[in-house]
Amino acid sequence: MLQLLASIIFSLFLPPASSVAATEVLSTSELDTRFTSSPNLPPPGKNLNGTSVTTNFVRAYNEKQIFLYMPITIAQFETPASPTLRSEQIWWCADLNFSNFVNDINEPMGNVGRCVWKFTKGGLETVASGVQGYLDDPTDGFSSTLGISSVFVESKNIFEYEGHRNTENMVTRFWDDGQTTMPLIMWVTHDGVETTVAHQVTGKFVWLSANEAARVIGVTATSLTPERFSDVYASVWNNLYNSKEPSSNSTTDNASNDGNVSSADGNTSTPDNSHSGGARRKLGLIDTRVMRQILRVFGM
Repeated sequence: MLQLLASIIFSLFLPPASSVAATEVLSTSELDTRFTSSPNLPPPGKNLNGTSVTTNFVRAYNEKQIFLYMPITIAQFETPASPTLRSEQIWWCADLNFSNFVNDINEPMGNVGRCVWKFTKGGLETVASGVQGYLDDPTDGFSSTLGISSVFVESKNIFEYEGHRNTENMVTRFWDDGQTTMPLIMWVTHDGVETTVAHQVTGKFVWLSANEAARVIGVTATSLTPERFSDVYASVWNNLYNSKEPSSNSTTDNASNDGNVSSADGNTSTPDNSHSGGARRKLGLIDTRVMRQILRVFGM
């Protein structure tokens, strides 16, 4: 009897079970409201909203360029106890080449292209965390270049994309079902030659029109054309590779300006020694790897 009475009194001082569960335990029922209710799976070529999964792909084919905005990304870095960072970015992609799917039904629907990258928020904090491969101020004009590719995966009823930075071991994956937004994941690892901080990212992309992208970037839509893109990409690419060479100061002084698309005439200078800078960097990487192999042979 005394034990029963003691247990009753003790229970009076415990918090309600529901409040403990709400703050410490997540249930599947709490997340069920996030999922679209559909009695049937969408037919091939359609998404859950009933629209075509090729909507964005066709738009890219016709407009010859893509604008992908990241309104939210959350990055976690490898350094112990380092804080997570939130940032916003935008990709401008063009120089697109498509497979011959229009004339050959056996060719998969897909494309390859080039992109330039601009932080709209959180760029300085990201670079301060040890991420390399950007120009000095990643918020001042486009500050990095990427490659991009996509293919339609029929078994998944979706276009699968990958994007990779040209100056760092960064890979981004995202999936396009024809809707405006796409989930994404991204990761960066050590490249074995240059020091960078590894990190992983989750977030989402939003497809934008040229007018919408112009408002995000802070320029006029007339400066965001496929023809203009080629000049901007070449300038950013040249400056990124030349900035790795101590003797290339003449091209790096105007790095941020060359990545800026505010001028309407589309004139952007392209240094003549761009390829030599990239070639010297590649030779340097080869020399480093050869030296490491030699040291391993001698047990050093």
